[in-house]
Amino acid sequence: MSDDLENVLPALASPTTPLVAVPSAQLESKPWGGWATFGLGLAIFFAYSAVQIIVMILYVVVMVATGGVIEPESLKTDGLMLSLVTLSGVPVMYGMCILFARMRKTIPWKEYLALRPISGKTAAIWIGALLLLDALSCVWDSFFNYPVPEFMTKMYDSAGSVPLLCVAMIFAAPISEEFLFRGFFFIGFQRSKLGNIGAIVLTSFLWAIIHISQYETHTVVQIGLMGILLGFARLRTRSIWPTLLMHATHNLIAMAGVAYISRSPT
Repeated sequence: MSDDLENVLPALASPTTPLVAVPSAQLESKPWGGWATFGLGLAIFFAYSAVQIIVMILYVVVMVATGGVIEPESLKTDGLMLSLVTLSGVPVMYGMCILFARMRKTIPWKEYLALRPISGKTAAIWIGALLLLDALSCVWDSFFNYPVPEFMTKMYDSAGSVPLLCVAMIFAAPISEEFLFRGFFFIGFQRSKLGNIGAIVLTSFLWAIIHISQYETHTVVQIGLMGILLGFARLRTRSIWPTLLMHATHNLIAMAGVAYISRSPT
């Protein structure tokens, strides 16, 4: 682990200095600029959201047609609907990230989206860092007596199909979010005037604010801190595979915790 972390602080001091030795050919690769990255990223997110809204409308129509009772307020935490909505967005997010990356002819799309293989040792190191952060978050929640987010418990209780919910939250959500935030967004911000630190902070902030409607402020702050760790992993390894694994691990732990609480006697 010490080999992975050595020389980190000097590199972070200079926002345009890579944390690892990067071949000169890669340094010459030019992604979309900072503003173009932000604009195209918003287009991806809006298309992703539009598909989810369509699926949500279809879900409501089917429920009403089959005699189901729909309460508008409960839709935000309807586990079955959220599962379907999350799964439906993956092809859109994945496909549009690849499309816009391929449109930039100056850099291979796999390099653009940081699909660089990693070793098992590297994966284990970063998952370990994620587990440490999760443990600190649990201590924080216990110290301030924060309960499990109501959004999570209501979503689990209304899942309909727990396996489907698990697939959506543990696999689909991390794929969609990591391809956009630590994939498409990250490289464009990193190669702009924002540099390394700016890319980490901005992607973490954007990732955190999309969760504002679901969680309380303290949980959104924790998501932002996790985003910084994920951004650092992306920067250090030049790959989104560690961030995908870390994100999925975090969601797995969260789902397991909610399942335990929901099944415990009250």
